[in-house]
Amino acid sequence: MSQTKPIVVIGAGLAGLACLSELSRAGLGPLLLVERHASFGTQASAQNAGLIRSHASNPHTAALARRGARWWAQHRADLFRGQGSVLVGGDSSELMAGFRRDEHRWLHKDQLFERVGHRPSGAFRSFFNPLDGIADPQAAMQIELQNCQAAGAEIFLDCEASLIDGELFLNGKAQDFSAVVLAAGAWSSQLLDLPLQAFSRHLFRCLGGPLKPSSPWVWDLDEEFYFRSDGDSLLLSACDERVVAEPDPKHWPRSNPDEWGNLRSKVARRWPSLGELELVKASAGLRCLSPDDGFILGQDPRNTGIYWCTGLGGHGVTCAQPAARLAMATLTGASLDDEEQRLAKAHAAQRFATLTETWNG
Repeated sequence: MSQTKPIVVIGAGLAGLACLSELSRAGLGPLLLVERHASFGTQASAQNAGLIRSHASNPHTAALARRGARWWAQHRADLFRGQGSVLVGGDSSELMAGFRRDEHRWLHKDQLFERVGHRPSGAFRSFFNPLDGIADPQAAMQIELQNCQAAGAEIFLDCEASLIDGELFLNGKAQDFSAVVLAAGAWSSQLLDLPLQAFSRHLFRCLGGPLKPSSPWVWDLDEEFYFRSDGDSLLLSACDERVVAEPDPKHWPRSNPDEWGNLRSKVARRWPSLGELELVKASAGLRCLSPDDGFILGQDPRNTGIYWCTGLGGHGVTCAQPAARLAMATLTGASLDDEEQRLAKAHAAQRFATLTETWNG
């Protein structure tokens, strides 16, 4: 299929590139990818720990995440270290809710220590998830970009997009389109109103531990923080969430020193064997969430020429590919299986009945 007017994808991060790939593989064109920065994948797609995590509190997100983890293992195996993950909890009901008998294995204390080289203090339960691992999202995005360009897609960097009364403008100039895909993460709702909220989350590189390079990454659901090995250092996050009302499109959020103290307190309480962490680098990235913690995928009910692939809420590394498949299905004519049809409905923009819900209302 082809059309004179292009399909325009706004946002060259994980979601936007995944959508562009779906459209390109379906033979649709011409295709334009628009990015306001001088390079692709510079915001949330760059500021993450590369975790492939098939666990999520939202069951619809978890189902997509399992598909995403399998996609990495099947299609980007050279960019994926499948050493698995360990989820730990004692008081957290989320641990039991996330356990899947056919995929996960409960660990006793010695088994946990054997895999990680550390164990938490106090009472806890833990399970190992072999689906998970660590990915290289930047390298994966580079592959997607090159493949799409080879198929004829055009890339416009340093290009500001705006939607005004259903018309698209690129750097202030009107642009015809057959469809527009909004994959701009924290800035998607600035293009067209939907209830999305940006939050900052810190990532810390530290000396401590140590962990073996082959160790699974660990998420403590009671204390709410995670850590993984990264060469001779550790990457950790305290899973903090601070509202960012107006995210700066040119910079990551400012790092808050309070969060470093918060992380150190959590580690000292729960994983004292990691020792006194020595901070090497602190940074903060953005996560974009909807009120029900689900993604926003597919056709906008107010304008059938506009499509969404946003609100991935920190699951973009894992879920971008299966999410884009659902988001672009109407355009590509993809034949979705029964589970995908259920997930597409669960993540559809139509679920926001009035499209005016807010986080406070």
